[in-house]
Amino acid sequence: MLLIQEIKASDTHQLRIDVLRNGIATNYRFAEDDNQNTIHLGITVKSKLVGIGTFIKKQAPNIDENAYQLRGMAIAEKYRKMGFGTQFLKFTYTLLKGKNTKLLWCNARASAVDF
Repeated sequence: MLLIQEIKASDTHQLRIDVLRNGIATNYRFAEDDNQNTIHLGITVKSKLVGIGTFIKKQAPNIDENAYQLRGMAIAEKYRKMGFGTQFLKFTYTLLKGKNTKLLWCNARASAVDF
């Protein structure tokens, strides 16, 4: 069973290292991790954290809107191409809409463009 819920910043660190940093514990923490408005969400399957995303309240360049930036989204390799990322983003849209967010933006790696 898939569960998406808010988690602590520290809960995101291992998947950031494993998926986004190729197992190297470098630059896996974000300066905004502990900000009051930062939201960390996790995808859990059978009590195992398999996906994460961090949403930082931050204006997009040259756009004056209430905005959040998606950073550090990662899905464990075994759980990719199962629709979890899509469900995760749908959940996030609803959550952020409730916070009167007008824009969700991100910078993406070339390998993530298809997603």
